Amino acid sequence: MKNKHLKFIHLSLASWLKILIICFIAAFSFHPTEAFARAGGGHSYRGGSSHRSHSSSRSRSHSRSHSRSHKKGSKDSADGPDLKTIYAVVFDGASDGRSDVLGDAATDETAAAATIFFYKAVFVFFAIITLIVALLVLLVISLVIYALIKRILYGPPVPERVLNQRTHRIYLKTLKEADAHFSEPLFYDFIQLLFVRTLRALGDEEKLKAVTPYIKPEVLETIKSALLADSQGRLKDVVIGSFAIKNATANPEQIEVTTKLEADYTLLAEGEEKRYYLDATLILAKKAGVLSKGPNEITAPGCPNCGATSGIKADGTCAYCGSPVISGEHQWVVTYFNHYKELIDLVPGSEHVAEVGTNLPTVLDPDLEAKLAGLAERHPGFDRARLEERVKEAFLTIQEAWSSQRWELARPFETDAIFDVHRFWIDNYKRVNRRSVCENVNISQIELTKVDDDYYYEAVTYRIHASMLDYVLDRDGNVTSGSKTTPRAFTEYWTFIRTKDFSEKAYNSHECPNCGAEIKLNQAGKCEYCGTVVTSGNFDWVLSRIEQDESYVG
Repeated sequence: MKNKHLKFIHLSLASWLKILIICFIAAFSFHPTEAFARAGGGHSYRGGSSHRSHSSSRSRSHSRSHSRSHKKGSKDSADGPDLKTIYAVVFDGASDGRSDVLGDAATDETAAAATIFFYKAVFVFFAIITLIVALLVLLVISLVIYALIKRILYGPPVPERVLNQRTHRIYLKTLKEADAHFSEPLFYDFIQLLFVRTLRALGDEEKLKAVTPYIKPEVLETIKSALLADSQGRLKDVVIGSFAIKNATANPEQIEVTTKLEADYTLLAEGEEKRYYLDATLILAKKAGVLSKGPNEITAPGCPNCGATSGIKADGTCAYCGSPVISGEHQWVVTYFNHYKELIDLVPGSEHVAEVGTNLPTVLDPDLEAKLAGLAERHPGFDRARLEERVKEAFLTIQEAWSSQRWELARPFETDAIFDVHRFWIDNYKRVNRRSVCENVNISQIELTKVDDDYYYEAVTYRIHASMLDYVLDRDGNVTSGSKTTPRAFTEYWTFIRTKDFSEKAYNSHECPNCGAEIKLNQAGKCEYCGTVVTSGNFDWVLSRIEQDESYVG
């Protein structure tokens, strides 16, 4: 069977042309007596007295048959050559005098009939091609006219980045209108901490009790099966790379948010470690009218009503206070999870990733000037120059902490969520005896792109243009990626936050703003002397988020 198919596919060009012509002839319901002229003149082959029959017996027999057919009035009888005959003439050379197929007397007339039908088939073929081309031209013209009318009515097409910025603003407006206490920085912290805690607790039922009030049981099972598969292992070194709101809706019943995050994690199973990249979509929902909790409550594990970490009952109520928790009556609940994952290299710094989006235009918030004026009005002592000095100091200090692998240097400038990310990567480089180096750091420009505020926080976003020598060294001092000689130019969007009731006061970044002692903070951002949380945004601007050019939407 296979050989037959191959033979059919590899027919010669001449064979395909023969098949095409026969198809056209069949499609025209071949009636030669109504269409053909006789050989040697312009008279109709269907003829009465003017027809002069040939002398051969085959011709006379054919003429008599033809005459009887007309007397009966039948249109279907063949008073001329049939398909088989014409095929023989066209393809077997009957017109060249091969009398083994046709009689000598009929040869000329049949050849003429076949020739005319051949021309007719060719004509129809080209007519169809011409019609198709004409339709395509009309389609193109219609699309051009439609595009011109659309441009006149609606203006030029909106760039994708601008469109993304507009939709993001719509989502935030929807959430703030439905929840007066909604805070974008707090929401990001809540999602990231919840996701990290959940993944770290997989495989440990006792630890999972702290997060079960925030995840539907069936969704939690989906996460388990997706990330643990059939192994009895556990996940560690979970770090969030990016996070974004993709949709937000609100109705009288509930508020729903679709989010997307990218993360890395390590699966430890049967004594073997594997590193994975994860692209996850989560949908969260809560009852309409439920207000977002404040900074000290929203990120706390356990029951959102009483704070207990005893888990939930089968009916979805807190095992300690009996309050319904997974119904969204107190806090956001994850109602959907979908993902894509792939295996990646366990060793960091093996590959130098090229910068993307450095030359893209800066994304400016349309309300930037009005929001900046509002910030200055709320804080009469607001000093933009001091703010920008704080931004530059934070940027340079964090690069130094990264290069020297001294995470404590960066702690006073970062919120918990982003500090956890940076600390992970520093520790990961240490684990494999490598060091990511940033030398000759130069800030060429900083641009204020956005000013925002919500119920709890104020936020500013700067696009930082910088360059540096960026490379990775192994334990022997060899460069594994990057370059010691060629500077790497890049830009990033850094968002800083502080609390809404912040009082304008100049603080020394090297001293605790509460007790004045030399700044020494633990991993929780607390002063080692007085226990004050310095990184809460109560005392100065702290880094909340870093976004790359290609993904920033404003």
